[in-house]
Amino acid sequence: MNADTALAQDIGNRDRQEDAVVAYCSKGTELTIAVLSDGMGGHKDGDLASRIIAREMFGELYVAAARPQALRHSNSLMLRAALTCANQRLAQHVQAGQLSNDTGGTVVCVEIQDGQMRWLSVGAGQIYLLREGR
Repeated sequence: MNADTALAQDIGNRDRQEDAVVAYCSKGTELTIAVLSDGMGGHKDGDLASRIIAREMFGELYVAAARPQALRHSNSLMLRAALTCANQRLAQHVQAGQLSNDTGGTVVCVEIQDGQMRWLSVGAGQIYLLREGR
């Protein structure tokens, strides 16, 4: 499985960009990690929430990839652990009064390693697998 990575953002008619994306694609097929978060529409601080979610999840998965034995034996657990870490970090910012209580975001995360793709989606995000142009 080969992965090509391209990133683009369009703010549209909004005052602030509420999408945040972090991606890493190594040469060859060794490792690909991509995390996309979007602040929940109409909620305060969605732009900040999406950045926290994307950063925390990506960091957790990147560190986990440095321990490939752990990742191979508990793939879905690593994705869930990364999500839990992001949720906890977001809650810390809310409890500290740095973010509003009604903030949040959606997330789509993909991790490819050893020819296997694992993914997680929370909210309205979608993942597409392209094969032979379809």
